[in-house]
Amino acid sequence: MEDMSGFDFVTLIFAIPMGLAIVEIAQGLSFSLRRRKDVRLGWLTPMLAIFLILNTAALLEIYWEWRGEIAVSSPILVSVLVLSILYYVAASFVFPHDIAEGGDLDDWFMENRRYSLGATFLIFAVFAFGQLLLELEDTLVKQVVRTIVTLFALSFFLVPMLVAIRTRRRRTALIAIGSLNFIWIALLVFYSLIA
Repeated sequence: MEDMSGFDFVTLIFAIPMGLAIVEIAQGLSFSLRRRKDVRLGWLTPMLAIFLILNTAALLEIYWEWRGEIAVSSPILVSVLVLSILYYVAASFVFPHDIAEGGDLDDWFMENRRYSLGATFLIFAVFAFGQLLLELEDTLVKQVVRTIVTLFALSFFLVPMLVAIRTRRRRTALIAIGSLNFIWIALLVFYSLIA
């Protein structure tokens, strides 16, 4: 029997909370759809669910790209545990676990968006900077350019996230969440075309 690689070991720790995060979103969607006659679904919460699903796919892809770089160490294990648990908590705030008859998922979103969006951005930023550290360029100029491009790309997500978190208007929040989903889809299409 072959020995387990560092990537395989860390994946065991990473996969469980990430899998549970996906289950949280799927269960919330399923529960909400079953109660659609009693609960107003709206647009904000489903759009947030789409955003987290796209974000999960991107994080898993980044994690896969790191497979040759991951070594087992206490800082790596603690970081992976904290980030994946934080992601699970963010996903658990997408849909309510219980909503009263006549409830509104848009109200839920407006009350709890800081937890899901804020944690998601923090996690994605950590992954992006981790990628910068793992993929050091051969010259300082290339590394500076890569860092600037990463910061610029993160700002495309930061601005709509801050708008969605800070606004008090549902319409503005919907435009911000729609923008986040558009950015993800555009990036996925762009990277699939250049790959």
